[in-house]
Amino acid sequence: MNKIRLKCILFLMVLISFFLMPQAYGATPIAKVTKFKGDVVIKSDSRFLKVNRVGQPLNEGDFIQTRDGEVDVVFKDGAVMKVRPFTNASVNERDEQAGLIFKSKKAVRRITCFVGKLRFKSGASDRKNYLQTPTSVCGLRGSEADLGYNNINSLLHMYEGEAAVTGQFIKGFFDDPGISAAQKSSVFQALTRAQTTMQKAKTPVEVAKAQVEALQVVKEASKELTQNADPTVKNQALLAGAAADAAISAAKTKVNAEESKNIEDDAQKAKEKAEKEKAEAEEEKKKAEEEAQKAKDQAEKEKAEEAALAAEEKIKKAEEEVAKAEEAKVKAEEAKVKAEKAAAEAAAAAEEAKKAADAGDLAAAEAAAKAAEAAQKNSEAPVTTTAETTSSVETTTETSEETTQETTAETTSSAETTTSSMETTSSSETTSSTSSTTSTTTTTSTTTTTTKETTVSPSS
Repeated sequence: MNKIRLKCILFLMVLISFFLMPQAYGATPIAKVTKFKGDVVIKSDSRFLKVNRVGQPLNEGDFIQTRDGEVDVVFKDGAVMKVRPFTNASVNERDEQAGLIFKSKKAVRRITCFVGKLRFKSGASDRKNYLQTPTSVCGLRGSEADLGYNNINSLLHMYEGEAAVTGQFIKGFFDDPGISAAQKSSVFQALTRAQTTMQKAKTPVEVAKAQVEALQVVKEASKELTQNADPTVKNQALLAGAAADAAISAAKTKVNAEESKNIEDDAQKAKEKAEKEKAEAEEEKKKAEEEAQKAKDQAEKEKAEEAALAAEEKIKKAEEEVAKAEEAKVKAEEAKVKAEKAAAEAAAAAEEAKKAADAGDLAAAEAAAKAAEAAQKNSEAPVTTTAETTSSVETTTETSEETTQETTAETTSSAETTTSSMETTSSSETTSSTSSTTSTTTTTSTTTTTTKETTVSPSS
């Protein structure tokens, strides 16, 4: 008997810990997956999690998106949601203010279907449940219903219980809106793009850009809900939109900060490259001067001296590139400091916007969003200028190297041609002498003719 009691206690502790234990990223779990099949994704903050196990948590504010798949989730109070294929939905649980004169807080759960179809059955708690679409809201009590949206109409089919409706629903049984509706849904497509971008992201810059895409999902969702017939939903959408704007500006500023770090690294690499080329040119000049001193004849000396002059020219070019690279590096450092400062300011403004949105203060949320946007714009300008400077340094350095190589090659070729000409002339003179000696056994006129022909041949 004691063993049974112990097992029950342990089971309850595990169950409680699942719902109460703080999750990664500070998220609050409100439900868990009980059944799934096919392609199902949960967007939680900037993460995109494939549903791959029973018990996987669903957090406050998460989006669920199915493609060729389905998923069932159960909430802490026993409420159940079943999501059909090609559906995008979000779940929110919060305390909302009620009453005009005697204001109070009430526990509310809002399930929003942006496209597709889902079924919801109320749980055992006193939490008020609202099923909503971009255009309409249905308040449930002790009810079970299908909710759908096809980008044009809000769809509702009640199985049991009561519903208080705001806006217009087409009532009665309905088929899944399906893939065609999902392809036309701005929220569904925004989440698909964001997931793809995040999956491909490898570098810090790419991850920062993917986070911007993830926030665009929230922005698109809030934009859709601003057309809702319920003033409460519309106001919540405006608040969420302002907070999303601030968060997007902060994320874009972070992108600029990450890019400025890359530009600083590129500028440093360009400087190191130019310094290396200068050192190589100095070594070439030194060797050429040594070869000139060791030269056995005038031709070798001239060849070495020309190589030394080419190396000297290369040194001058390299020194210019070092100076340009140093200037680019200084600008890049300034841009990085400015971008990082702007990123901190934008992040602080985004946090203020979120606090204001949670408090229901739209004016303060919008003001914070504008502050975040201003910080973002302040971080943009220096990045492009620095990038162009760095690119110019690298391009000019490569051109200088190619030009020097061509000059050296031409100089070497010229020296070799001169040497070859001198050798040919010497050979001709030897042949002429031999020919003159041989012609002594014949006539004088023959000797003269032979000598003339041998002499003319090299000059031609």
